[in-house]
Amino acid sequence: MENPEESPVKSVAEPILTDPDIDIPIYKTTEIPKRFVFKNMENFLIKIDQTAYDDTSWICKKFINNYDLTIDFCEKLISQINERINKAKKTLSECFQRSLVPNKLKYVAVNSNSFFYLIVLLKRKTSLEKILNENIISTFTYRKSIISKIIALAKHLKKYPRSYVINIGRLHALNPQHTDFMIETVLKIKALEVAISDVKVMHIYTPKIALQPSERTEFMKTSILSCLRYQDPLTGYIPETEHHGTFATFMDSRFEIHKMAKTSSIETIIKRTIEGSTEFTNFKSPELIQALKTLASRYWFDKLIIVNKFYKENYNPKFSSYVKSLRSCSLKELGITNKLFKKLGHFKFSSELLNSYISFRDVSYDYIESLLYQTSPLDIARNYYTIDLLISGFVANTLNQSIDTKDVKENLPFMWSVIFINCPCTVIDLPIKFVMKYHDLCDIPHFLIEKCKVPYDIIMKWQAKC
Repeated sequence: MENPEESPVKSVAEPILTDPDIDIPIYKTTEIPKRFVFKNMENFLIKIDQTAYDDTSWICKKFINNYDLTIDFCEKLISQINERINKAKKTLSECFQRSLVPNKLKYVAVNSNSFFYLIVLLKRKTSLEKILNENIISTFTYRKSIISKIIALAKHLKKYPRSYVINIGRLHALNPQHTDFMIETVLKIKALEVAISDVKVMHIYTPKIALQPSERTEFMKTSILSCLRYQDPLTGYIPETEHHGTFATFMDSRFEIHKMAKTSSIETIIKRTIEGSTEFTNFKSPELIQALKTLASRYWFDKLIIVNKFYKENYNPKFSSYVKSLRSCSLKELGITNKLFKKLGHFKFSSELLNSYISFRDVSYDYIESLLYQTSPLDIARNYYTIDLLISGFVANTLNQSIDTKDVKENLPFMWSVIFINCPCTVIDLPIKFVMKYHDLCDIPHFLIEKCKVPYDIIMKWQAKC
């Protein structure tokens, strides 16, 4: 980069007495003008004492020839670098537009592990490609600026020569093909490409779901029965397992998703699915029907992406502004109890409190933001329960009490408020509203709904004020 403050390079050669019949410029003994000086310029110059040669006209022509070769070489380099930069920009743009879910690969229960493994690999590869191409653009843009300065210097020396020639050998190091400084990143990308190729081959040999109606019936029965093995005995929550993929594959084979979405409401669709599936499987026990409801509601909420429509219709920018305004409230104003205030009262604002417990803060934020990536009210409710456990554990540890004591429960509204107010997420109100609207439809266990009431009451209280 050009720096006028750099000490200019000086020429110490004596004046050359040139033959007047030969058209060679008179060599200068003055300093190279500051406008042509740039940082580390000396790395590209070779000092030559032309007075040591008997045939001064010969060596002088060599100087001029060196400057001409330099200009020609550098102009070609700039053209190559421009091509390399444009290629990197195009690749970078493709990285930002690239879908991480392969279009030709379909998720089913039997390939769930490799499917998600593939997505992780593609995400990592795309991330490294972004880093690589951003590095290429910045590096070669800088190289281009150096080469432009060398061209300007060579043109000046051609007109006003001095006792220096330009080291063309050094210029080869600026060639756009020389990217050894990124070799580690390139090797990582190559390794990921090999891994991705292997996973894609695995998908070719993924077993297909049986197509015979009788086999499909038994397969779905087995899947629903298997779900009950994973049910949490405390909360009644049935997590998403590979059997949900099997159920989804079965449903995909029997329903035209887009047609149903246009003709029926989500309530009607789920009700008909449960009724039809109950008759189809001949299930009668409440436990099996509960598992069937979980599978059906999770399937349809995911397929129809009800959550996106709900968030768009219920987004309120005033609510976000109001919540941000609460950051200036003291802990007392946010409802902290006296017992907890004795432990945390030295913090003036809620942000100071959270910033002093970074691990608790970051985990809480991650859980809040993860709510936005879930489509099922049941799974969102389960996450609120997890956050409730996290908050209860923090308060219990601070008070040195058991997690189920009255003092801990009384401080839950305060801690929920602290997290909501400071969380980077700007739509903290929408997931809990989504849960409370559809909890009956999804038959969410009562235990989980109870854990959602504290954050819901806080959100509704704030909403009434904005």
